Amino acid sequence: MTPPPSAPPTTAAPRSLPASAPPAPAGFPGPFDHPTMLTRAEIDALHDVAAQLPGRGRIVEAGCFLGGSTRAILAGLDARADQRSTVISHDRFRVERDSQLLYLRHMQHGDSFRSLHTRLMAPWAHRIDVREGSIPENQDPHQRKALYPEREPIELLFLDFARTPALHRTALATWAAHLTTGGVLFEQDLQYPLCHWIALHAFILRDALQPTLSVEDSGSCVFRLREPLAERLPLVLDDPVENMPPDRIASSWNDARDWFALAGWTTVAHACPAYRMNHLAANGFYREADAAARDMLDGREPITAYGLRPTIDEWLNRLDHTAASDPHTAAFLKTLTDLKAAGAERVIHAELRRQTERADWYRKRLWRNVERRLLDQRLHRIALFGAGRHTESLLAESWPTSSELHLVAVLDDRPTRAHIAGVPIRPADEPPTNIDAVVLSSDAHEPALLASARRRQANSPPWNRLQIVAPYASDA
Repeated sequence: MTPPPSAPPTTAAPRSLPASAPPAPAGFPGPFDHPTMLTRAEIDALHDVAAQLPGRGRIVEAGCFLGGSTRAILAGLDARADQRSTVISHDRFRVERDSQLLYLRHMQHGDSFRSLHTRLMAPWAHRIDVREGSIPENQDPHQRKALYPEREPIELLFLDFARTPALHRTALATWAAHLTTGGVLFEQDLQYPLCHWIALHAFILRDALQPTLSVEDSGSCVFRLREPLAERLPLVLDDPVENMPPDRIASSWNDARDWFALAGWTTVAHACPAYRMNHLAANGFYREADAAARDMLDGREPITAYGLRPTIDEWLNRLDHTAASDPHTAAFLKTLTDLKAAGAERVIHAELRRQTERADWYRKRLWRNVERRLLDQRLHRIALFGAGRHTESLLAESWPTSSELHLVAVLDDRPTRAHIAGVPIRPADEPPTNIDAVVLSSDAHEPALLASARRRQANSPPWNRLQIVAPYASDA
């Protein structure tokens, strides 16, 4: 039965699970060379979780992006010599705003990146069951059965897509309902205040969930199941967080903070004021949201750097046009602006540093993949096409790293200098005769470079024998 909306949840101490598996290896073995939005700490955590699985259920991931999480899971299974053939991988495979700005810069919002995923995951295609498509919100039982027709026990569920409370409810009802006792729920976005519902759903289901790991400097948290979730899911499904009144929101987050702190998840506990602020604003209670924001601004509540900047920016962008007509909204936006300014070093710079580091790590992993592609095709003598910022950055990082690859030249449509980092620059119409391949070198402008290279390949004898490699494109 669902408790009445006015009943505040109680705090229950987390209990320990008995160890059900030997200690896992300490992270992914060696360098991780797959493009991913995840941090190395998250990759290591996923690997270690998979390495401890006893092999008694399915593995499901929703939000696989380009397959970084899949690679980590498969490597963990390999550590236990577990060669199960199907990890179920879901994704829309459509470019979203964040992924376009930081990762898939050559694509437009809404473009498909499925073929890029297929290319990157080709060596492991026999071990994954890729399921493409949007996951609807608030599905009925018939729709959930269509989404997961196997209805079999699941021992690892990785979630990295639940950008609305309704989507998270769908994930819980469709897959988490089938998690086994001792199974693992890996929530990638729990520590983002903008996704407050994930942490609150975990708190509401606390009697069945054991907090296991809060992954450092990331949004990820890991739970093990003390008991199946199915009987407790109505507490979430029948009582949406979108319907909570302000007093219940406040009491829920106070109790949730105590529970997370008792579990030793200090960072999550300190984020609860930001969760509360976002929850109040999301439910339309701007006066109360303003008070919650001012608690952080005035020092009565902690400011947690991780993930708060996107939350503030989201509300500043979303509500600016309504501020003049509603005094509570205007006051909330003013406090957010002051909070952003007051916490600039912690809230803005720290978050930008994280995002930049993740984007740089993604790019380096992708260019290591390019090296592997070149070597697999025995293309050892290469030229880069594009003499701009991207190539300068690439050469500053000593690309290529393999001694078997030789960078002969940089090609450019309109050269303005003779060298970059000691590598000669040649006009694109005059490629060296001793090269095997041309590798495009621009993340933001790769489509234009690809079109230019293909025109030359079709019409110019020096180009028609060359292999063209587009690192960021899905189909080249």
